[in-house]
Amino acid sequence: MTQPHHILGPTLREQIDKLKAETLELNSKSPTRPTKPISLVDHYTNQITKWVSSMTALQRQRTYTLEEIISIAGLKGHFRSRASNQFTGEALRRSNFYPKRDWTNSGRNKRYWKIKKEIK
Repeated sequence: MTQPHHILGPTLREQIDKLKAETLELNSKSPTRPTKPISLVDHYTNQITKWVSSMTALQRQRTYTLEEIISIAGLKGHFRSRASNQFTGEALRRSNFYPKRDWTNSGRNKRYWKIKKEIK
């Protein structure tokens, strides 16, 4: 019997060792702690804060519905075009808003959001 022909070039074991070394080198260059992506609530909070800072004093006294806030502040959802009510409510609480409800007959129990009065 004759021996199989020797293929010129690195053996399979040498190729695997080379790939392992390259992978270890690339992993050592990347940051050990990946940066945390900004959450949707934080993004909403930033947008609401920008919107509130552009308001006049008279506009800050007014109550707003959730739909008004979503459209005026330009909030968009992660997977849908409309923002999440839950995340928007959490962002509003972080942005110094509080929920209010109109219990009158003419108000029909609507829910509103109002900015807390600033302490001077």
